[in-house]
Amino acid sequence: MFSRQITIKSVIAVLILGLCIWLWGQYQIILELRAENHAQSLLIKEQQESNQKLLNSLNEEREAVKKQQQAVIFLREKANDAQKNIKAMLKAEPCADTRLPDDAIKRLRSISRH
Repeated sequence: MFSRQITIKSVIAVLILGLCIWLWGQYQIILELRAENHAQSLLIKEQQESNQKLLNSLNEEREAVKKQQQAVIFLREKANDAQKNIKAMLKAEPCADTRLPDDAIKRLRSISRH
């Protein structure tokens, strides 16, 4: 009976020891997972900040392109108005009906092609 109690106590002690070791192993796994989770959360935060910077940069570039397009449209309209005014002024001049020499026409055409 005494040896049976020792055996039962030994089995219980081994079970308790085994459970303690298992719990310690689980605790270590939990610590590793928490560390990994923390590292991933930092990486996500960095990625979010990087994405926000890129988004801000993209928005700034969009605004710059819009302003540039507006400036181009404005300058085109201004050039068209100036061209119309010049045509109107030239039509009113008597030289508009005068024929230019062929050499002058060739030079003007070569200049306008470049």
